[in-house]
Amino acid sequence: MTALLLREKIEGIFVIADDGLKAETHASPPPILGLHLPFGFSAKSGVLIASPLNQLSFDMDSTTQIFQHRLSVKLWPPSQGTRLSLVERMTKNLTTPSFISRKYGLLSKEEAEEDAKKIEEVAYATANQNFVKEPDGDGSSAVQIYAKESSRLMLEVLKRGPRAKDGEEVVAQKVTAAYGTVFDISGGPRAFIDAEEAKELLKPLGEPGNSFTKICFSNRSFGLDAARVVEPILSSIKYHLTEVDLSDIVAGRPEAEALEVMNIFSLVLEGCNLRYLNLSNNALGEKGVRAFAELLKSQNNLEELYLMNDGISEEAA
Repeated sequence: MTALLLREKIEGIFVIADDGLKAETHASPPPILGLHLPFGFSAKSGVLIASPLNQLSFDMDSTTQIFQHRLSVKLWPPSQGTRLSLVERMTKNLTTPSFISRKYGLLSKEEAEEDAKKIEEVAYATANQNFVKEPDGDGSSAVQIYAKESSRLMLEVLKRGPRAKDGEEVVAQKVTAAYGTVFDISGGPRAFIDAEEAKELLKPLGEPGNSFTKICFSNRSFGLDAARVVEPILSSIKYHLTEVDLSDIVAGRPEAEALEVMNIFSLVLEGCNLRYLNLSNNALGEKGVRAFAELLKSQNNLEELYLMNDGISEEAA
């Protein structure tokens, strides 16, 4: 008798069950600043693992069909149910007391729900643009961007705190405005960046009257030629910046070049008034900390500093 393969869609991922056997994803994304990412599918894997058996099978016309235990799936786009679930989870996160809400205030459920809807729309649109550029992919990059943008914008709303009752603004406008202050080139796969690409990618930063206060260069590996292109651009906007993400910016570069690139970024940003600085994933060590010394020493109002996976020894500390 043919065993039924039941399909149920959980948070946008098809899960196949054979007489109660369910396939499971690997690990969920890690929490960010104590806030769990608001959905549970794997952003990196794209593979479901059948458990507890090593393979799924069923009889059809007296022939046993064996399915390999690894099932490739498309991670993008998410279903409407997944998107609604994301909004619900963000709403819960936005209304849950935390160290951030103690500082900036706790949102009401109605306000959080409005914010969550707009955040999800912006995150989805950003991730979908990336997916359109790589139509043959499984969508894992889009999922990562979706998660990252959702978390980043949610943190923006948490730090903004409740709206003032007098002259209250529409939530959608506030979130969109916050999004418009961020310049982020970290989307897509990790890649080396040369001088020409740097000029093209960073062109918006050089436009007169731009409102960028936060930049994210993470996931792009800068060589000396690219760093020298960045130098005058950052110099022109450094005093407008409040948040800078320079995590993972020298991957694959020789040590001498990587240290010089770090020093260029450090010197050009020296004296800017930051409250957030991320230098993670640069394998800094003592030499790297010294390369960023001028930037670090010039900060007097820093609230958040990230040095994860940097090989910080006792000497470096």
